[in-house]
Amino acid sequence: MFFPTEQQLIFHFTLVFSLSVQPINQPTDLNRRSHLSELRRCTSAIPFSPELNHSHSPSLCHSLSPSLTMGIPWDDVVVIQHGKDANDPTVVTVNCPDKAGLGCDLTRITLECGLRITRADISTDGRWCFNIFWVIPSPASLKIDWESLKTRLLSVCPSCLFSHHLNLQSATPSPPPVYLLKVWCVDQKGLLHDITEILCNLQLLIQKVKVMPTPDGRALDLFFITDGMELFHTKQRQDYVCRYLMDALGESCISSELQLAGPEYGHSEGFSSLPPPFAEELFSSELSDKKVSMHPLSQDMTTLKKPTIVVDDLLSPSHTLLQIQCVDQKGLCYDIMRISKDSDIQVAYGRFSSSVNGFRTIDLFLQQRDGKKFSDPENQKTLCSSLKEEMLHPLRVIIVNRGPDTELLVANPVELCGKGRPRVFYDVTLSLKGLGVFIFSAEVVRHSTQERQWEVYRFLLDESREFPLTSNEARSQIVDKVRRTLMGCLEKRGNIFILTLTGDGEHRFNPSLLTSIQSALRRVRHESTSSSALITTAHGKFFSNGYDIAWAQQAQSQSQSESYESRMRLNDSLLRSVASDLLSLPMPTIAAVTGHASAAGFAFVLCHDYILMRGDRGFLYMSELDIKLVIPAWFVAAINAKIGSPAARREVVMKAAKLTAKEALRLGVVDSAHGSAGETVEAAVGLAEELRKRGWDGHVYGENRKVFLADVIQALGVGDTTNQVNIGSRL
Repeated sequence: MFFPTEQQLIFHFTLVFSLSVQPINQPTDLNRRSHLSELRRCTSAIPFSPELNHSHSPSLCHSLSPSLTMGIPWDDVVVIQHGKDANDPTVVTVNCPDKAGLGCDLTRITLECGLRITRADISTDGRWCFNIFWVIPSPASLKIDWESLKTRLLSVCPSCLFSHHLNLQSATPSPPPVYLLKVWCVDQKGLLHDITEILCNLQLLIQKVKVMPTPDGRALDLFFITDGMELFHTKQRQDYVCRYLMDALGESCISSELQLAGPEYGHSEGFSSLPPPFAEELFSSELSDKKVSMHPLSQDMTTLKKPTIVVDDLLSPSHTLLQIQCVDQKGLCYDIMRISKDSDIQVAYGRFSSSVNGFRTIDLFLQQRDGKKFSDPENQKTLCSSLKEEMLHPLRVIIVNRGPDTELLVANPVELCGKGRPRVFYDVTLSLKGLGVFIFSAEVVRHSTQERQWEVYRFLLDESREFPLTSNEARSQIVDKVRRTLMGCLEKRGNIFILTLTGDGEHRFNPSLLTSIQSALRRVRHESTSSSALITTAHGKFFSNGYDIAWAQQAQSQSQSESYESRMRLNDSLLRSVASDLLSLPMPTIAAVTGHASAAGFAFVLCHDYILMRGDRGFLYMSELDIKLVIPAWFVAAINAKIGSPAARREVVMKAAKLTAKEALRLGVVDSAHGSAGETVEAAVGLAEELRKRGWDGHVYGENRKVFLADVIQALGVGDTTNQVNIGSRL
């Protein structure tokens, strides 16, 4: 019988680490097969005995201490390393004893914290695991509490004492207590999402929701929540949450109260009773094959999302290899790890390659939980079917009539342990707020089918002028928007792409936001047809308020190798790259300006072919003169190319005028003005459809734009002659 020595264990984990951190290029089939063969050869070099017992390995036992894990310091169990460049993803490494479903737990927490996994390497021998996740905030403007993330990841890692490491049947920690947050507020459109966003930022996990409007224009929102930081047992944490919520909501909030949930939480866990046609539509196990549906996938999503899975039993004597190619989407790693956990299958090694043109390649070496090869053909077929279904429909979305009312239903599978999918309520309320759809009431319930349990989000929608809910077109648009937000896909209406800067912040340009925009533009280019169009718009008060000065000012305190000036130069370089991509797109581009656009935000707007502006709120503002900065040369090139009147250019640059939609229209800065944010976007869609119908060749359109705006493109490439970089506005 073989027992590994300390040196062999260290070699094993060093080997896994070295294999994991190598740069991944998109491989050809031959290269990938060669890589996998080499991986199998290397990782099989050190056998591990299933009967390993710590009593047979005194050298290991004697080396352990509460602060060490097989020679690894406790602080190194979870390591978070930010990229050398600000636009690089953050690397999260988890190196700890393994347990059933750990990969699912880690990816769920990552998703709960608002992070998207762009790449991952997962490895385990059944006793010890080594996982690396490359993550970015989603949306890009989201501020991440990295220390809180580390604490939460550590909380699901098994004990680092060796005896606990071997005892995988140790008691499961009891679930955290559920608290009831009561919020009395003045009812208004979008407020439900505002509260949800605040709770997510506070690391609070929403378990159940009940929204009850009153006839006097107020609403009582009941949130059953748990604390991701596990500090609700302290009065200080409870008081902080209530005070933070009141301050953030301002006059909209009448009162807030937090208490331990009583019997009302148990009553709220009752299973829903959905009419059979609605249940059949939501929970059909053959949804992907149905020809008729209340709200079928739009054609572009149907074409893009079909995954392929190849099963290989020959490459490894002890593992079954699944090679998956599918469209990239938010929560993909979590969905795959959740299915493996609930199927009692162990991913001995998994590589989730970086997205290339919106697609992922995934290699999974699988075993049964008992260490035997996962070779039964029927079990393989069942697993592949489940994976395909979840990759195509990780969530189900329909709109139905409930008597005279209209109800949006969103359903997602529940893990066998009872946990639902993270941030669904956040994404749905974000989508509805962005569309201007009013939520009359909402609740979260459970529904049970023969195969599994589901979490069902029920939103009673209110009629609005922008979205008449009796219109099939409006209903399909709502469903499509919600689906795409939940899955992190580009919003699209026919051949019209809609790029939205989400959230209610100022959408200031920093590497995270700019790289996200650039990634979206590259997907637009890849997925475009000969008659496509692009609309860029934003949620909230601001379209974009320029560069992220706060991020740049943090340089001196966070990094010895960076300065405020170097970060601003990076911002400027990235925005130039985004502008260059936008100006070379093979399609018409339209900016639907639904809020303030200042400084670099104004320059970004000018890089579109057409500008439509909201008339009831918002300014266009080139703020350099007011904030004592020399305007960048490429800003001036864009202004000269897009604003024809010298008097208008003088107003913009030399007077730093804050132009309303009416003034901007008079000066020829914008093409049209519209009553509200919703009307502005709809007008942009109408214009895009009109342009698309002209049937222009996209390549020729893009090339003609580059000739027409040659001075702007040259300025983008030459660089500024000044040493100063614009930092934003003072709105």
